[in-house]
Amino acid sequence: MKKPKPKKSEVRTVEPFESLEETKESEDFLDAENKKANAELPTPAQLAMIAATLARNANIKPEALAVEAITDALSEFAMNLWLSARKQILTAAYDMEVYNQDYDFEHYIERDFPIKRDDFLRLNLPNYKNRTADLARIGKDYMRGVLHKRDKKEPTPEEVADAYGGWKDYENEDQLQIAMTHFDLWYRDYVEDARRAAGLKSAAEKKLKKKL
Repeated sequence: MKKPKPKKSEVRTVEPFESLEETKESEDFLDAENKKANAELPTPAQLAMIAATLARNANIKPEALAVEAITDALSEFAMNLWLSARKQILTAAYDMEVYNQDYDFEHYIERDFPIKRDDFLRLNLPNYKNRTADLARIGKDYMRGVLHKRDKKEPTPEEVADAYGGWKDYENEDQLQIAMTHFDLWYRDYVEDARRAAGLKSAAEKKLKKKL
């Protein structure tokens, strides 16, 4: 028996982080995402357990643990391991959700081709459909990633602008579906990297406060 398709209100969408210079709405969203990332951080006891396991496996002598530089390095490594493991779990959960959903493609039948760049971004980012500046920012970040993967080097701002301006239309459903799949895979990493950066920043700020 097929699983029922989740209601639209039940589907949780995840947005990337915004810069503090953007609108009040973006600032509120950033604050909410930072709180969400902080709530999912490991407890000090969990982090200490991971660090202790690393020290034991590396045969670090107990007296060496009195050196702050060594304990700091172990804690940082432990945090990175925890965040990496969390990313793998979230990715696997996302893949399972997509696999289990009974997709309904009927809404594609009446689509008007060609699909232009901005319409493509609105399809992939429905929560941003009325926020032109945000769509452009994410679209340029996507193009930056495409160019980096293709050329094996960081593109210049001019190269990104040219690629964004020259974004080709999608002429049929096959082209569109392939492009949407590539964008979705990139976007998941994009959001997770932003969360990971926020988690590391939060951990560093807490560490600084302790020293003060």
